[in-house]
Amino acid sequence: MKELPILFSTPMVNLLDLRRKSQTRRICKYQNWSYQELYDFNVNGIHSKKDRNVSSKYQVGDILWVKETFAKGPYYFGKGESTFYKAACGEQMISELKWKSSLFMPKELARVWLRVTHVKVERLQSISFNDAINEGIRLVWYKNKTFFLNPMISSDNHFPKADIAFMNLWDNIHGEQSHGKNPWVFAYMFEILSTSGRPTL
Repeated sequence: MKELPILFSTPMVNLLDLRRKSQTRRICKYQNWSYQELYDFNVNGIHSKKDRNVSSKYQVGDILWVKETFAKGPYYFGKGESTFYKAACGEQMISELKWKSSLFMPKELARVWLRVTHVKVERLQSISFNDAINEGIRLVWYKNKTFFLNPMISSDNHFPKADIAFMNLWDNIHGEQSHGKNPWVFAYMFEILSTSGRPTL
């Protein structure tokens, strides 16, 4: 078991705070998979292939601490300085504080902690209905119909299928039409251990 950092955007951290996200997909550096191969990374995090061994950055049992956008500001109830997290602040505070990139957040400030429970490799566009929901896509009932929402855009934008909403989410994060490349991705499933600081492990 290792303790490793993982980056999430502010909207995705919001979903973690609400415990509405239990999966994340990250592009594989290695893209030469074939559908005939088995992709089981759940024993030791390494898949043996004829041409090379491929390892997963995160493995089952690893503890992940979430790097998110943060700021330092005055402690409102006394002297000193306090840490603020953009995902946990209201609009007024967001406009007042000087935010630092999640890239620079140190481990000791991490408040969201996860544990990897399963790893798989698949094509991005192969995402299932349940996996799209576990990625944070929201199912809503609107005008007697079922629709799906991308949590990064206005709730006025409804999509007819969960996978379409997820592809829209992917494009928001990785750039327009990036889902069309249909890359191989690592799909990491995790449980949320804490959203308020380092858990007792």
